[in-house]
Amino acid sequence: MISLDIETTGIDSTVNRIIEIGAIKFKGGKIIDKFQSLVNPECELPEIITHITGITQSELESAPKFAEVVEDLKKFVGKDVIIGHNIQFDIDFLQKEGLKVENVAYDTCVLSQLLVDSPSYSLETLTKKLGLSHKDKHRALDDSVAAMELFNLLQKELEKIPVPLIEELKLHVVKSTWPLRDIFLQAKGSKERQSAEKETVKKEAKHEINVELTDRILESFENERNFICEAGIGTHRKKSLVSAATIQAQKNHERIVIAVADHKSAEELLTYTDTSACILEPPSHYLSTKRLDEFKHKESFTDNEITLLLKLLLSYHKIKDGKISEFNLSREERVMFREHISCSEDEKEGSLYDKAKEKAIDSDIIIVGHRFLLSENEKLIPPYRYLIIDEVDKLEQAATQVETFVPEVLDKKYPGTNTDILFGLLGIFFEKYKPEDKTQLTMDEYHYRVADWQKICKAAANISEDLKEFFTEEYSENRVNWMYQAKDGTLCFRSAKTDIQNALKRFIEEKKSIVLTSSTLKLGDSYHYIRNTLGLDESFEEETYESKLQPGELLVEIAPRDFPPPNTEGNFNQSAKLIIEHILKNKKTAALFTSRSYIEGMYKKVAPQLKEQGITVLGQGVTGGYGKMIDAFENDENVRAIFGNFDFWNHVPLKDVSCLIINKIPFDHPDDPIFAIRAKRCTNSFEELSIPRALLKFRQAVYKLTKDNRAPKTLLILDTRVSVKDYGKLFLESIPKF
Repeated sequence: MISLDIETTGIDSTVNRIIEIGAIKFKGGKIIDKFQSLVNPECELPEIITHITGITQSELESAPKFAEVVEDLKKFVGKDVIIGHNIQFDIDFLQKEGLKVENVAYDTCVLSQLLVDSPSYSLETLTKKLGLSHKDKHRALDDSVAAMELFNLLQKELEKIPVPLIEELKLHVVKSTWPLRDIFLQAKGSKERQSAEKETVKKEAKHEINVELTDRILESFENERNFICEAGIGTHRKKSLVSAATIQAQKNHERIVIAVADHKSAEELLTYTDTSACILEPPSHYLSTKRLDEFKHKESFTDNEITLLLKLLLSYHKIKDGKISEFNLSREERVMFREHISCSEDEKEGSLYDKAKEKAIDSDIIIVGHRFLLSENEKLIPPYRYLIIDEVDKLEQAATQVETFVPEVLDKKYPGTNTDILFGLLGIFFEKYKPEDKTQLTMDEYHYRVADWQKICKAAANISEDLKEFFTEEYSENRVNWMYQAKDGTLCFRSAKTDIQNALKRFIEEKKSIVLTSSTLKLGDSYHYIRNTLGLDESFEEETYESKLQPGELLVEIAPRDFPPPNTEGNFNQSAKLIIEHILKNKKTAALFTSRSYIEGMYKKVAPQLKEQGITVLGQGVTGGYGKMIDAFENDENVRAIFGNFDFWNHVPLKDVSCLIINKIPFDHPDDPIFAIRAKRCTNSFEELSIPRALLKFRQAVYKLTKDNRAPKTLLILDTRVSVKDYGKLFLESIPKF
């Protein structure tokens, strides 16, 4: 067997070049031979690649060209089976250089996703998690050795699978041309029985609540009133919500529904319950055993289909409720799951969704997601009269459901239809009406009136009546459509609902009492913005529970007034200097930026300088995916800083973070289609929309930093507008005072 890896000038095989090749010939755990060579790419080496690999331009200039090493590589590899991590990436580059690769290839990344639980499936994360040697990361030869060791370990994991399950898997993989097919067909499996590993919810034995907040919620329930409240750090908001819901449910035999932003929040609330409670999701989030059985009996499988099927079968013994979140699925696999294997609304009695629904009927508290609550599926929630919506500042985002349409997606969803006509018309429309200086077309009232758009709507309706919701003939302020060209030239059409007020209106009319809570709702002393955004009437009373933090826990530093203005070289260099200083002073630092290009630019400026001092910096979109970055930031003591945008900050673990750097006030980009259509409803969009939205993002970011108050924190603001602009005081006043 051959373990192969290459290093390149970038990730696109059509434009980037190979700079290093590493390969080892092995049998079992024994290395028989090695092949290693730098390769002159005949182009300039990006600085970021030098930083990541340690390979320099001067080293490559004296290295042989690919044509000079290809025959030796070809001879070394021969007809042996090739293994590698994301091996198709390497093969694509080799074939682009002219080396025809027809060998059988095993991808250790795909195999890992089937056999190992990990926060990330990068080679770096896996080798660390599994205790494998991996010294010179991002160097071809050492990565080849690491991939070999990983492959050998995965083969051992494969043999731990019980014989009956292995035999079932073989029945399915034989109906595919999947590259990993032979590995499974050759596996013998283990005769030991596989024990169930069903997870149980860990309940907190005791948890502190806010008696005042709990009583206020109960008062609203008793008097059938609505109220909105901000409950800051240290107020035990979530525990108090659960406590009030429990008391109300048990006292009056009333079912209470609590809606939260995401699955993680739902799981957290469940740990606080000491009564019957459950998480309920839409039917499409549950595995249908009937549809799974039908899927298993397909005559043949594509590579993606067989990977999905094996993931489901290998994890089935561990599932608790059969929810999609219990399986380690990629984005594409989640789409396939919902289309082919998930439950339907009318699933027969005994299905996993039916069991979840029955459990919900018998529960005092039902926890649901914002999207479920606001969707048409809300009617599937067992009848309830009292509703708590937590994290209500994120409710608008849940209501803004963006649908993306590209030819490939529509072809799969509506097979046998003519999507070429639709996208042909969209392409003509895009070229005809797109502003000359823009790469994006956001539709306004005028575009809906032209005959070209009417033709597009008819073409969409011919594909499916379902598309009429998005390809509407009349303009609406509650929906925005836009189109743009992706990097590969594909035309993308996107559509989004932008109306949250009507979605909430029916709850206000139907429910006896609604409680809206979060940690960051007010702007200054007012709830005006959130009330206006959600369309809350006068029935909603207001209450505020201030943060309870000890003095001296947050040091605020602001760039001086004479700091170079934004978007200048001087500002960039001075910002980099301050960022480096603060990374060196703190155990862990997070820096937030408002654009991906700025993240990459600052990373290139800062990371190499800190690397010389043994400090690693991670950058969103630069150094790997979310899972890899978050795992490394939390568990690697050499990783001292992480760069990302404000949304990314929501995923970053707070462990040991003592410094937060905010590069700019997080204003929405004026060309953002969703922001633009909302701005049209305003008299003064900057004051009524831009400032409030930026202020809420700012408050949320600072709130997260101060949420963990076990150690002193530093907040560094590099945007001088907080000091020199009139509106800047709103941001400074929103910072907790100590």
